[in-house]
Amino acid sequence: MRDKLQTKENRAIENITKRKDAEETINTSDVRYRRLFEAVRDGILILDAETGIVVDVNPFLVEMLGYSREQFLGKRIWDLGVFKDVAESKSKFTELQQREYIKYENLPLETANGQLISVEFVSHVYQVSDHKVVQCNILNITERKHAEEITRSLEEQLQQAQRLESIGTLASGIAHDFNNILGIIMGYANLLERYIGDPQRHSESVLAITKATQRGAALVKQLLIFARKHEAHLESMNVNVLIKEITELLQETFPKTITLSTSLQQDVPTIVADSSQIHQVLLNLLVNARDAIPIRGSISIRTKTVEGNTISSRFPKATARQYVLIEVADTGIGMDESTRQRIFEPFFTTKGPGKGTGLGLAVAFGIIEHHSGFIDVSSALGEGTILNVYLPVPERKLEEVQETRKDIKGIPGGTETILIIEDEEMLRELLRSSLVLQGYTILTAQDGKQGVEMYQSRQKEIALVVSDIGLPFLGGQEVFHRIRKINSKARVILASGYFDPETRSEMYKAGLKAFIQKPYLLGEVLQKIRQVLDNERDAR
Repeated sequence: MRDKLQTKENRAIENITKRKDAEETINTSDVRYRRLFEAVRDGILILDAETGIVVDVNPFLVEMLGYSREQFLGKRIWDLGVFKDVAESKSKFTELQQREYIKYENLPLETANGQLISVEFVSHVYQVSDHKVVQCNILNITERKHAEEITRSLEEQLQQAQRLESIGTLASGIAHDFNNILGIIMGYANLLERYIGDPQRHSESVLAITKATQRGAALVKQLLIFARKHEAHLESMNVNVLIKEITELLQETFPKTITLSTSLQQDVPTIVADSSQIHQVLLNLLVNARDAIPIRGSISIRTKTVEGNTISSRFPKATARQYVLIEVADTGIGMDESTRQRIFEPFFTTKGPGKGTGLGLAVAFGIIEHHSGFIDVSSALGEGTILNVYLPVPERKLEEVQETRKDIKGIPGGTETILIIEDEEMLRELLRSSLVLQGYTILTAQDGKQGVEMYQSRQKEIALVVSDIGLPFLGGQEVFHRIRKINSKARVILASGYFDPETRSEMYKAGLKAFIQKPYLLGEVLQKIRQVLDNERDAR
């Protein structure tokens, strides 16, 4: 019996000891928590999770916001001046009760002295004994935001300076190229007068002028591609076929001291692209690779399929499931880091005078980006260069549409009356003379306002209107709409060096019959005019 009593007594003592140890542990924990709560350099609010009443606030928040501890305690958070108008505090508290977590990454607060600060505000609900509380952690990020704004401002200033430098380089490059083209045209135009009695030389001069204008048109096209304002003609294509065509062509023109090799994935997927633009990209890359090799060396072209998730870390916008990789590697002189960072700038070139415009890689970059692809370069001095082009593989194949084109030779003329609206006098006269030779009756106007007035007064005899887009007083689009308002069945052709594809689509829906790209060959104009007058479907 005595042993049993002794055992019970020992157990009681043991339980009391354990309870005292637990109380001491809790007290120690409370002390540690309190010290942390009061010393931490974040503002902390403790709220009752049921009522939203503030039950505790740490000294740092009091210091940060300038309110006394007494002004916080016992008040609901949405009744506090500092939080009264912040994000509908009462409704947000209800949302917090349901979700048990809310975070504001950049919340503006006004301190007691009227100073506006930015804070990161995180609230979460947790259980304490038999009830729930809300802990709000408030971090003052005003200085960090200010530093970020200064950094962002400096970055914008740097980008602006780089843009201005690029624009200056671009302008000088355009001026240089176009002055050369104009010089060729002017020179051969003067020779035409001297060669009137020599048919062969006369013909050679005309051909030189034609080639110079085509070169100017090509330069404009490259600039539009660079500016992403060139409409692509998309089709399903196999890059291997294109690479084989280009390499066969270049094998004949590249120096024999340069080896050109290919390693093409046999089952590479088809892509949807403008084949002429991708041809331009490959040609630019290969010519650059050739020019980087001083005497002897090699260029290799490789294709393979890569998964989109393998390149997404380098290219965050890589959303396609698969990409076709075209790799062009050379054993040339390579480049340093400063050159590598500038190679896609327009008119930036390390080549000597007359050896390149510096548009090649800028155009390539614009084309690839326009095709939702990516291009990158790795290089080092003396170690050659590798350029990688990634083009997305579509989920579905594009239905190929075969265009039917008519031979422009022998295009019949007509006797209809045509109104030409063109502000460039020489171009207007050239078009008028050419159409008169085809038998048409021609009326002309030198601006949009005059053109609309002429159509208004002579609409019954005018079968077709051919108008430029960039006209004084009234632009070509407005001319079109006004003429269609006068006569909803009026047939109108618009001409321009650039016509935004989206706007063009809208104009076609509104009744535009055809569009002519400047500069144009007269045969193309005659064909379009005849097609529209004959109501052919493919006049566009």
